[in-house]
Amino acid sequence: RYTAFAIDAVSFLVSAALVAGIERPMQQPRPDSDDRGRLRDVWAYARTDRLVGRLLFAKGGVSWANGIVGLLPGFAHGKFAGVPLATGLLFAARGLGALIGPLLARLFSGATPTPRAIVILCAISTLGYGAFYAVFPLADWFWLALVLVALAHLGGGAQWALSTIGLQAVTPDHLRGRVMSLDYGLATLGIGTSALVAGAIADGAGEALSTWVLAGVAGVYGTAWLVWSWPVVRR
Repeated sequence: RYTAFAIDAVSFLVSAALVAGIERPMQQPRPDSDDRGRLRDVWAYARTDRLVGRLLFAKGGVSWANGIVGLLPGFAHGKFAGVPLATGLLFAARGLGALIGPLLARLFSGATPTPRAIVILCAISTLGYGAFYAVFPLADWFWLALVLVALAHLGGGAQWALSTIGLQAVTPDHLRGRVMSLDYGLATLGIGTSALVAGAIADGAGEALSTWVLAGVAGVYGTAWLVWSWPVVRR
């Protein structure tokens, strides 16, 4: 695990080097104003721009079901030999899915996806995340469990990337930083809460039931979000 921490730290250094190489301005200069970075300005703008409002909550389905990821070591220990390698491979499958998901989404949506494509693919990705994890507790073969985790996170990675790209594209320069901060803040709140719920249910009723409950959260959320968002982009 310490090797993994070291590799992760190096990846951040590489990321910093890549960002440092960006020379083009990230936004257009604008005159000074009385804008003091108030968060309520973001909420006010989200109420007027319905697409921004929807995209701010696009990550919710996967985030509020993300507690399943914290249960993977429990499945590795209880069903699949209980060795650290099993846990590592399950998390590797998760990472592989999260890597490939955005690339597949680009194939379907194009390099500059339309709002309609973003909404459709985000909804499908969220529902896929829930569906594959709903089957995961039934997998008795380790290779099948790895495939299901990877497929679930195809959706997780795709909806995260698409909703982020959508918000960056449609948000004005002077609000973009606050919009993205709120977006990630809401997602992190969901991830943390989901982890607590997953642990509480698993302690009382086992990892399988906890997984099914959270997979159901993803399914219900994804369906409700699509119904809420579709009228904004159907034309």
